Amino acid sequence: MALFLLRRLLAFIPLLLGMSVVVFLILQILPGDPAAIIGGQFATQEDIAEIREDLGLNRPLPVQYATFLRKLVTFDLGTSYATRRPVAEMISRRYPATISLAFAAMAIALTLGTLAGMIAASTRNSAWDLLTMLASQAGISIPGFWLGLLLIYYFSVQLGWFPTSGLSGPRYYVLPALALSVFSMAFIARMTRASLVETLGLDYIRSARAKGLTHNRVVFKHALRNAFIPVITIAGLSFGYLLGGSVVIEAVFNINGLGRLVVDSILSRDYPVIQVSILVLAVNVAAANLVVDVCYALLDPRLRY
Repeated sequence: MALFLLRRLLAFIPLLLGMSVVVFLILQILPGDPAAIIGGQFATQEDIAEIREDLGLNRPLPVQYATFLRKLVTFDLGTSYATRRPVAEMISRRYPATISLAFAAMAIALTLGTLAGMIAASTRNSAWDLLTMLASQAGISIPGFWLGLLLIYYFSVQLGWFPTSGLSGPRYYVLPALALSVFSMAFIARMTRASLVETLGLDYIRSARAKGLTHNRVVFKHALRNAFIPVITIAGLSFGYLLGGSVVIEAVFNINGLGRLVVDSILSRDYPVIQVSILVLAVNVAAANLVVDVCYALLDPRLRY
């Protein structure tokens, strides 16, 4: 297991390198000049040229990328073009809100989605099964921002149960985490049901039933462990979706997270902030997939070898 983890950690290096190249090239293709945006409406061509010289934007692209990569390796994340503040400071202030919101949404999605899928599979073709599948289809179809606005209107404005914006305490997480988790929750519920229904039809499950084991014991002790492997895969992929989807939810609930920072930086062509922010998100997604691989080994002993 230790060797496996070491190999996966080393695989992070080419992953981050490839991500940095892709992000760097895409930013160069996008229209707009950071120097012109920084200079403002009344900046002359000489002013813009001076700003480009100061930021190093007039250098060849390979030189710009090499400079960015050298700073990244030495943990010098650079300075924001727009605010002239260190990028590390800006991200460190915004990152906790985004990652905590993603974890809260993931906890809701896994808990409720798995539970709903298990009940639906255990009561296959029943009214609860049909209701669960209809609800999950609706959850996949409903846009997160629209659901967030509905939650704010009913539970914040009308009932006054939860705050409308920010992340200042546990109560502040309820509505944005719920709005962010609905898509993943619905997807996990459908995957749990499909995987568990398939597992319950296998020979070893029939043998367990023939031995006189109770339904709950068959489901929880024998079927769920194998059926949960595809669900873990979906959970790992969903974490990346939650990090990306937090951009919209942060805007709806006025949360100063990393997603809003990326959007604001794209509008101002703040290249250093965009590059580092996307790399931070990529590291989180890669780490989530590493956790998924470890869970595979814990759930299936055949994978430990």
